[in-house]
Amino acid sequence: MKNKEQKIKHFSCQEGLDRVSNSSNFSWNQQTKCSSKSIIRKHVLSGVLAFLICFAIFAAVVFPLEQTSQISSPLSTIAATGPNNTDGWWIDDGRRGDSFAGGKGTETDPYLIETAEQLAYLSYLVYSGTTDPEYSQYISGRYYFTGVYFKQIADIDLSDYYWQPIGIAYDRTGTEIRRYFSGKYDGNGHVVSGVFTPSGSTNAFSIQGLFGYVSSLTTSRVDYAYIKNLGIINSYIQGYSWIGGIVGQILTAEIYNCFNSSNISGNGQQIGGVTGTLSDAHMYNCYNIGTVSGGETGDLVGGLTGAIIETNSSMINCYNSGDVSADDNKAGGLVGELGSGHIYNCFNTGAVSLNSGRIFGAIAGGIYGNGSIFNCYFGGNCGNIRVYGQENSSGTISAEYSDTIVEDAKNIEWYTSVMPWDVDNVWQLDAGQNDGYPTLRMTSTSTAYWTDDGVRGTSFAGGTGTEDDPFQIETAEQLAYLSYLVYSGTANEDYINRNYYFSGVYFKQTANIDLSAHYWQPIGISYDRNGTSTNRYFSGHYDGDGHSVS
Repeated sequence: MKNKEQKIKHFSCQEGLDRVSNSSNFSWNQQTKCSSKSIIRKHVLSGVLAFLICFAIFAAVVFPLEQTSQISSPLSTIAATGPNNTDGWWIDDGRRGDSFAGGKGTETDPYLIETAEQLAYLSYLVYSGTTDPEYSQYISGRYYFTGVYFKQIADIDLSDYYWQPIGIAYDRTGTEIRRYFSGKYDGNGHVVSGVFTPSGSTNAFSIQGLFGYVSSLTTSRVDYAYIKNLGIINSYIQGYSWIGGIVGQILTAEIYNCFNSSNISGNGQQIGGVTGTLSDAHMYNCYNIGTVSGGETGDLVGGLTGAIIETNSSMINCYNSGDVSADDNKAGGLVGELGSGHIYNCFNTGAVSLNSGRIFGAIAGGIYGNGSIFNCYFGGNCGNIRVYGQENSSGTISAEYSDTIVEDAKNIEWYTSVMPWDVDNVWQLDAGQNDGYPTLRMTSTSTAYWTDDGVRGTSFAGGTGTEDDPFQIETAEQLAYLSYLVYSGTANEDYINRNYYFSGVYFKQTANIDLSAHYWQPIGISYDRNGTSTNRYFSGHYDGDGHSVS
């Protein structure tokens, strides 16, 4: 098996790039079919507006530039529905590799993956429950490679054999064997092509994708497992339930800067273009342009993910332009079912259809529990349909939906005056790409917040908070500590008067501060990250003393 030789130059939808694989040639020429005039307008309720202003502020700084190779995504043309050899798997003896290309698995010296054989070796280590002393030290119960780093250093073609996803819940016989990938995988701006999984209607065919089951041993977000900077092209990923282009099921982990341009299909439930499910997990800067479908009894089908569950789950700065269809119930342009969790700054232009049932929507098939949608819109080929499917929703939607001129969404002024999106750092518009709709710059590197445990500081640089002796703030960690005290409501009770924090207290910044490493939580909030009204106002005196925050 030979890998493609062409190096990926840019992780952007804007640069044309021909791709060479063993089966076909690819070039970026994305054309979504956009004709409808349905779009979501921002609601001007005062409470929501306060939240949006805060969100817009931190969105402008939370996507720091990453100095690494970047990728462009070609529109995939599926050349086949199965591998070149249908009688074997990549992890079988004689096909997989027996080592990586180098590295030690640390953040500064990650395990390097250059070939299909080496990627299959990683899959095998998890699937087999390896006892190799070199790797068994990274196993804790069901969790494999916690805190271990991997980096892909070339495009990889898997089209020779069936692919066994990295991380499983069921073996090929359908026996429950839970072995989760818990490491940190950096695609490094590369793609994987020729990912083929077999179709079926039993658990043996569930949890399919390049990665199958990704979950973190820790509940500390800064230590989460993640998949980043990776694309899937020229593939056909199918199965039963929990099917996604990048990951079948992702739990307490993160995925960002990823895309799928291949066909995704499942006969069961929770089927999505990027992930099958987001459960207490987070997706940022991802998009899908492939077709996503649910056959037989297929339901909970979404352009980006089949279902978002658990209150802490979030989808931010993502879009779908691929067509979505379900045979049974609950199809959505972005998500089949938003059970809990939150969607911010996303849009859909792909068609959404349902063969039977009635719960389908331009953004979500259904919204239940604490699910919420903020600053999202739909248009293009999705047609004039409801934003969500069911008659009665208990979720929160911060916009009203009306027929309007969809061309608004193709003008940069709309994103500065109406829809508060970051068009300087996150989104970009080019009339020649994505039919004029925005595309992602895809340059973020961290999804932790500065206020998270292990990230923020635990004290100020000095001072007592008086006018003559103000609290001194010298580092990002110390500034994050101030943010945390207000956000968490844990400031000294002497400094709290109802919803007002630090009234009459003085702070002085003593150096320039760079916040580019992590997401920023504004100091003083109206809503928490779940969209719950939580009014905690900063009421102190802050003197920047001529310094800057970048």
